[in-house]
Amino acid sequence: MTPEQKEYLRNAIVTFTGARPLQSFTVSALSNFIRRDQLVDFEFSEQDTREALEVLQGFGYIQKMEPTDIGVITTWKASHTGIIRYERAKG
Repeated sequence: MTPEQKEYLRNAIVTFTGARPLQSFTVSALSNFIRRDQLVDFEFSEQDTREALEVLQGFGYIQKMEPTDIGVITTWKASHTGIIRYERAKG
């Protein structure tokens, strides 16, 4: 992916998760929703999504939700900072 595509994917993730602040998503589900909603116009992999989530987590826009004692699934959701960024961008 080009640097521009990586940026668009990160923005799509913040937009999608920021609009749904009470929900968390697996990497697979998030990738599928971004494709379904056509938030980007290029092909990307789940690995690209995972890398974008890790960058966004570093910026404080996304929270990684660790599995519970009885769970095994890691999910991701918008952080307070990510929600505020989404709301400001939305206008």
